[in-house]
Amino acid sequence: MPEGTRVIRSIDYAGGGGNRLTLDLYLPPKTAAGTKLPLIVYIHGGGWMVGDKNQAKWRMQGFMESGEYAVASVNYCLSGDAVWPAQIHDCKSALRWLKAHAPEYGFDRDRFIPVGVSAGGHLAGMLGHHGGARRDGGGRGKPPGPSR
Repeated sequence: MPEGTRVIRSIDYAGGGGNRLTLDLYLPPKTAAGTKLPLIVYIHGGGWMVGDKNQAKWRMQGFMESGEYAVASVNYCLSGDAVWPAQIHDCKSALRWLKAHAPEYGFDRDRFIPVGVSAGGHLAGMLGHHGGARRDGGGRGKPPGPSR
């Protein structure tokens, strides 16, 4: 971890009080005043059955060291605790929380990058393609118009 990185652990993003619906933030030591950083939203793998947000420590190390990105690492309910589509709903809830708190932590709410491995990669892809949802990740909007 780069020296001076601010780490905020186990933020309850859904108000449920359980560890499964928490996220960690990794914020670079210094950024220029008024700079809003892009946010990498890391979603852990584990075949839907295991894993947690701590995987980001080593998987996102290079991005953290660059100082050019903030990183959020998200937990979600595993398959033993909830059936699909609970996992994507959890990730959407995390995105809504992150967007609502972007000014507080200095990230650019228009530059979120969801990434993940294994089950987390699937969830990251689903976040990028949840057609019909508003851009801010909340609720259902009109279906997207034709591509240009």
